[in-house]
Amino acid sequence: MPELLPGVWSALGGRPAELARWERTGPQATLRSAFPVTDAGAAAVGASLLAATLVRWPRTLPG
Repeated sequence: MPELLPGVWSALGGRPAELARWERTGPQATLRSAFPVTDAGAAAVGASLLAATLVRWPRTLPG
C-alpha cells in the first residue's frame, strides 16, 4: 500500500478498515521523478476506486 493512501483516504472521510481491500500490484516506481509521483498517483487512484466500491448504484435506470 502506498504510504500516501491512508492519509488521502482519511482526508476523504474513509474508514480505515476499508484500506485492507486495496492491493497494489506492479512495479513500485514507474514514473521517473525526484518526487514520489508513482505513490501519489497510486494513492489518488486507490482512494477513488475504494470510494467507487462504496457507492450503491440502482440496479435499473429510470426511464
